[in-house]
Amino acid sequence: MSDDLVKRLRYAADRAIGEYPEVFRVSEEIAYEAADRIEKLEAALQRANAKVEEYERKFYLGTDRIEKLEVALREVLSWVDQYSVDAAYDDHWPAIEELARNALEGKND
Repeated sequence: MSDDLVKRLRYAADRAIGEYPEVFRVSEEIAYEAADRIEKLEAALQRANAKVEEYERKFYLGTDRIEKLEVALREVLSWVDQYSVDAAYDDHWPAIEELARNALEGKND
């Protein structure tokens, strides 16, 4: 949409300067400046949109990881509830440690 506007601004400026050079010199400068600004704004918008998409992707990855950590923590807490502290530590600590480490490192089961 704005590409067409940029082309029309430049076309009008080129045409006007050819037909009425002394009258439209200022209009040409304004039209070209407007076209340049539009292009710069579009480029900035594209960069901003790319950043937003990057942050959204990271947010969803982080949310997914938090959910996995919550599941792992619930499982660890259920083991602790089932066994005494000594038994949980002696018998189940390696499994608890592995589950927690995998969740923290983002590894899938």
